[in-house]
Amino acid sequence: MPTRPYRQIADELRQQILSGRLAPGDRVPSENELAAQHGVAGETARAALGVLAAEGA
Repeated sequence: MPTRPYRQIADELRQQILSGRLAPGDRVPSENELAAQHGVAGETARAALGVLAAEGA
């Protein structure tokens, strides 16, 4: 079963955080920026950010 787009985006952002590419205090891309970068709806981008927020990332 393919990974849902919001999970793919969340995984990518999580990897950027874990690798240090996104450091504490860095600005995370907005919903609109993520949607444009990944060719998805804003709701999908919002879901990705929600996953990370729920994890405390």
